[in-house]
Amino acid sequence: AEVLGISRDTADFSSSWKAENEVPFPLLSDVDGSVRESYGINKDLFGLLDGRETYVVGKDGKIAMKFNSQFEPEKHVEKALAA
Repeated sequence: AEVLGISRDTADFSSSWKAENEVPFPLLSDVDGSVRESYGINKDLFGLLDGRETYVVGKDGKIAMKFNSQFEPEKHVEKALAA
């Protein structure tokens, strides 16, 4: 499987955060929110926080699993590994 992280942070911020936290996968920048919008990811907490969603995309290009939780980050890994 290939893992990618996407956030609204700048590429420079993501790069330094990745190094600081020893993240072993690519982090992509979506500063303008276009990727988030194309996946229909809504804001959480009355529009104050960007939503946090995890997707598992199959080899056929179809979404095999989708999980949304702003406040249970560990469940993103659990759900993705179970998919």
